Amino acid sequence: MTDLHCHILPNIDDGAKDVSISLRLLEKEYADGVRNIAFTSHFNSEWTTPDAFLQKRAAAYETLTAALPTGPEAMQFRFKLCRSIGLLRNAKRQCLQCIGIPAITLFCNRL
Repeated sequence: MTDLHCHILPNIDDGAKDVSISLRLLEKEYADGVRNIAFTSHFNSEWTTPDAFLQKRAAAYETLTAALPTGPEAMQFRFKLCRSIGLLRNAKRQCLQCIGIPAITLFCNRL
């Protein structure tokens, strides 16, 4: 099974606040039969730059993958780094694919 939208990466958006929460979420995903996960952290150009977002996301991913159990208790996942784009009231639209940020999901805040 595949989870195409989650906020499991630690301390990057409104999802998991630390790696211990991320690990508990992954344990739940694994118990539910999920084996493929697209990490869809929020990106918004009013909060950060693309470069800063990519660096923070990479650091969160490294932190999480370093904390994963190994050996017989290891969970066998396939991960994909993605992002959500927020479209706020001013309707700023950015094509981030052109700078190499893969898109999986799009959400819009209520006005």
